[in-house]
Amino acid sequence: MRAVLDLIDDVEALRTENRQLRQALEGRALIERAKGILMARSGCDEATAFEMLVDLSRKQRRKVRVVAADFADSTGVQPLT
Repeated sequence: MRAVLDLIDDVEALRTENRQLRQALEGRALIERAKGILMARSGCDEATAFEMLVDLSRKQRRKVRVVAADFADSTGVQPLT
């Protein structure tokens, strides 16, 4: 019985990890998209675009991925699919 309970715990841990990894990948894609828009609009390099997002994130006290998503959405630029 203990082995079954341990297996259930393992499966739940894997599900949690899977969800977290998916969120991280989605967040990374949003950040990359926002950086690309900033680079195209301002002519800055990748590091500067990221710093701009981080600075805005700090000022707004929100996560970088949330700031990036809001920025990218507000520009109306759609990701390539």
